[in-house]
Amino acid sequence: MPWSPPDRYLWDFWFAERGSELHLFFLQAPRQECGDDPERRHELASVGHAVLTPRGWKEIGPHPAFRRAEGRAWDNTSIWTGSIIRHPISGLYTMLYTSRHAGEAPVWTPRGWFRPQHIGAAVSADLISWRRTETCRRRPVISNPGKQHGCDGVNWRDPYLVRGRDGLFYAFISTRRADAPADSGGAIVYLTSSDLERWSTAPQILIASTEFYQMEVPQVFFFPPGDHQRLYLLFSAQAEDCSAGRRRRLPQSQCQTGTYYLVSPPIRRSARGFPPLEEPARLLAPGWYGGKIVTLLSGGETVFFGFRWKDAQGRFAGGLSDPLPVRFDADGFIHLEKEV
Repeated sequence: MPWSPPDRYLWDFWFAERGSELHLFFLQAPRQECGDDPERRHELASVGHAVLTPRGWKEIGPHPAFRRAEGRAWDNTSIWTGSIIRHPISGLYTMLYTSRHAGEAPVWTPRGWFRPQHIGAAVSADLISWRRTETCRRRPVISNPGKQHGCDGVNWRDPYLVRGRDGLFYAFISTRRADAPADSGGAIVYLTSSDLERWSTAPQILIASTEFYQMEVPQVFFFPPGDHQRLYLLFSAQAEDCSAGRRRRLPQSQCQTGTYYLVSPPIRRSARGFPPLEEPARLLAPGWYGGKIVTLLSGGETVFFGFRWKDAQGRFAGGLSDPLPVRFDADGFIHLEKEV
């Protein structure tokens, strides 16, 4: 059964490791304050925190673990999706997160007027007490580039952090191309940093899709270990995000709300840069959103987690899935060993 605090909605999530512990961070919003409209959760979102125990997930205080800033700060609205990585020298954990400024003018997109999204940073020594960095107190650490570099000026969210083989840190970001047709343009770009504080300013494109309006909550990794590897991108999209072109080319079963993935041809581990990801994307987990693949620290099993998009009545559900075992085959396809 999906796990969720009974008094709150739970949706996008990310993981961090501390020693032998697997920590879960997630977006949350009080059900009572949302009333009869689960969509209100987006304006009420803060970050919750739990740790995996032999009996399941156990919440960790304080509640919430991280929340919006007060006053005129750039992140004085709700807190949206983030990612955490540990610096190998300082030992500090850095969390990149998404937010917006309540006073910033909305920008037009094919789906309406929205405030630009920006990315901030907070640090912690123990994954419990978080403080914004000095830069983040004044401005976003990774500001929305506006209409520069071909982006649409709004979508700039869901950072996913990894440390590359070159020693640099990479932040993969969900955005949208401004020059795309109204039903597509979803893209994942990346910036680099040597210290998790100062980031490159010109985003590089990992994938600019012709298949999806948006590609949310990305996860990027190489697999399997060894000399020949493939690059994988997990992302999530709703059924209405699938472009007309994708719908013409693929059956309806491949145009549902859920978690998708793209995979590259195999490359040598020593190769520089990122290999091309080959479309069409494959639907991995219909009905389960924000999916992540993680290796459990106890037992070393590779599993998938997602949150449930809708309940039996068609309303937003949320809640973290049970861990579902994952298998990678020789052709690069990913399979969930239990039916989702």
